[in-house]
Amino acid sequence: FGLPTAAPTNLHFVKDGTVTTIADGSYVNYTGVTLYWNTVPNAERYQIQVTDPSDHVQSSRNTGWNTFDLDDSTRYGFFGSQQGEWQYQVRTKDATTGRWSDYTAPVTLNFDNIRSSVVINNPTTDGGIVHSGDNLSVTATDNLQLSRVTLNIYGGPNGTGTLLKSTSPSVSGTSYTLNVPVSSLPEGSYSFKTNAADKASNPIASTLIRNFVVDDNVTPTAT
Repeated sequence: FGLPTAAPTNLHFVKDGTVTTIADGSYVNYTGVTLYWNTVPNAERYQIQVTDPSDHVQSSRNTGWNTFDLDDSTRYGFFGSQQGEWQYQVRTKDATTGRWSDYTAPVTLNFDNIRSSVVINNPTTDGGIVHSGDNLSVTATDNLQLSRVTLNIYGGPNGTGTLLKSTSPSVSGTSYTLNVPVSSLPEGSYSFKTNAADKASNPIASTLIRNFVVDDNVTPTAT
């Protein structure tokens, strides 16, 4: 029966118009991507199996080349037609035996062109009162994966004056609540700016600004 047909190796994504390799499992906000693999000797053709974010599997993609255009819009279910994770597997048909190899292990690429958003939890109103034991609080959300949430505290109103404290942790998941203590601030008037970013490098969420007052002698606006 002979040796089994060899499957392709070294599957990798490249951004169109560049030589930039995109790591397996990455998040991108553009659709111009090509999948490459090493040529298999005596290959008649290759078959690409595509699994879209809805888990619909398509295995009718065939090519005689060792490349595959992910965003070919002439095909149903092209990359970028849905938000989320896309999986790609490739197998080889031997020109002599007509046998197919096994499919490769999947490589994945996530499409996300929706930017993150952020809301302010505390204080609930502009110019709101907080106590020294309270936290400033914001919640960021993204349809796929957050990468960072930022909250900067300023000594002046409306995000002006001296930057007193910057908190900007790397995060993951679709939702993250950032709580920043105000215990280091003397009583007085301040403001903060906050925004969020996602792993697909979409434009950052619109920056929100809130003024607040640290005053332990007044009932806080929110706790």
